[in-house]
Amino acid sequence: MPAAAAAVEGRLTTATSSSLRPRCRRRPRPTTALAAEDSEATRSAKNGWEGSLLELDVVEYRSGPDDESSLELASYIGEGKLQPLLTRTESGPNLFFHDEEAQPVSLSGGSCRIVRVLDEVYFSQRIVEDRVKNPHGEEAEDCFLLEGIDPATVIRVEHSQD
Repeated sequence: MPAAAAAVEGRLTTATSSSLRPRCRRRPRPTTALAAEDSEATRSAKNGWEGSLLELDVVEYRSGPDDESSLELASYIGEGKLQPLLTRTESGPNLFFHDEEAQPVSLSGGSCRIVRVLDEVYFSQRIVEDRVKNPHGEEAEDCFLLEGIDPATVIRVEHSQD
């Protein structure tokens, strides 16, 4: 038997469960595991989320400085801005899209406060169904399947034009 075949055969016969573990493991994202001294209130008061957010992260945020303001959903679109999300009556309860009619919310200036970054977000793109705006079907829109939304969150709903 050639030496290369013997080496391969040796690796296959001596493989144990510990040698089959993946060598590289993903580290938790910095937004999901906060240090004990870096509380949510401290982080949101100084907008500490801004540096650790990635584009298209989905967050729950409050539009005012106090806890009395409503809890809403938005996606981070970069440059320190959040784009509010909405669901559609025909799409289902956990499927969200960018609210194109709403103005982006700035993280600077204290106009909003991020409460948390959602972990269970499944991003995809869907074809824009509007045949007037998208006659050839080449335009797509971002779509987010969200799990674990706080029950107190105010959900924006877009009703169908039919």
